[in-house]
Amino acid sequence: MIIRDDDKQVTLASLADDNAEQETQYLLANATNAERLLRSLAQARTGLLMAHELIEE
Repeated sequence: MIIRDDDKQVTLASLADDNAEQETQYLLANATNAERLLRSLAQARTGLLMAHELIEE
């Protein structure tokens, strides 16, 4: 966090972190997509995972 002379606070982040934040906001902007993603995250956190092999083309 950077505190400017006018007492306003700003943050400095890497481009990668900023891009990730923007991607997250984009994915969660749609209510249906957000619900699906958050449900999947909750399942992953409780161990309800299914491993799948990648399909090579």
